[in-house]
Amino acid sequence: VGKFMVYNARRRTGDSVEGYFKEAARVAGLADLRLHELSPDVLHWLGITKIDRFVSESETKYEAIVAAGIEVVERVGLPKDRVPPTAHVETEAQAGQRLEKRRSTESGLLEKRRSAESMTLAMDAKRAREAAEDATSGPDPLAGDRPRYTKLASHPARSSADPVPLRWGAPDAAHRGPVVATLTQPHLRNAIGCHSGPNAIHRAVAVAKGLLRPGRPFNLAGTQPMVSIGPHPSWADPAKIVSLDPWGARAATAFPEVAAKAALQPSIAVSKATLTIPEITEALAAGRLKADGVLLTDKGVVSGVKVAVEPVWHLPGVARRFGLTEHALRQSLFEQTGGMYPELITRTDLEVFLPPIGGGTLYIFRDP
Repeated sequence: VGKFMVYNARRRTGDSVEGYFKEAARVAGLADLRLHELSPDVLHWLGITKIDRFVSESETKYEAIVAAGIEVVERVGLPKDRVPPTAHVETEAQAGQRLEKRRSTESGLLEKRRSAESMTLAMDAKRAREAAEDATSGPDPLAGDRPRYTKLASHPARSSADPVPLRWGAPDAAHRGPVVATLTQPHLRNAIGCHSGPNAIHRAVAVAKGLLRPGRPFNLAGTQPMVSIGPHPSWADPAKIVSLDPWGARAATAFPEVAAKAALQPSIAVSKATLTIPEITEALAAGRLKADGVLLTDKGVVSGVKVAVEPVWHLPGVARRFGLTEHALRQSLFEQTGGMYPELITRTDLEVFLPPIGGGTLYIFRDP
């Protein structure tokens, strides 16, 4: 919605390179809210240490990748004949100036956040626990007017009382442990939030309507990755991967002991895909590409690997990536989501957060 609002404003005020960032900042408060600093994580997950040709006009993406220690041999701009007329202003603006990084690390805002650490987190936790009720009554949509108790996730006696050990950046799966965000064994949870966060509301309504059993886990039979990826040395570096679970595609198989007692759910799915891409078809017809019958057919059909990735944040690592203290990050996440996740304040022992934001999709056109 915000993006379309900016489009409307740019068109009404006269679209121009000079006004591209200005209008975005005027409408949304910032020129860009995307978290480019986290983008290299998926490259580390794939074990990529060097990019021969980086095709992008974005200075911010380039800087994030280089800062993550990934070598970029050559930068390639988008060919002008490949850019739609409606996108010329955007590409020229991206090429003509660096994307301003006006995030919360600016000027006195970061210092203000850091100075707030003098107010101890223990006091925040005490106040939150005092305000939290152990149970509240309310109508049960599945049982007429019969009252039932609602267990508050912020209460340590009810949720994450005996969390499964999780050591981010451990050398292997056995030492690392799985991310447990199960709704059926809340005492074992070692993460804040739930899997498939953006779909949680849809699930909640289905449960309320009696269409879905509360906490029903996925049936993972036959869902294992179609292609094996990793592990790579970067999986054991807690600084390189902070926004996704490197073991997320193997949750059903890498942790058999925990899987026997807790409902584990993958946060990464790896499948195979066949795609018909107009630009590829055009390049094939023009002779710029040649079909090999394996990766690319003479009909222009491309075979590859498709990966869906849900965000899994290691809060200490994400905070360091943004140049923040963990306390400042937790406090802002709690406040700016309307207090959706009190455990961000009350459960500082839980270092993993599954944010309710969309994930990403990768297309890989070679053996990963």
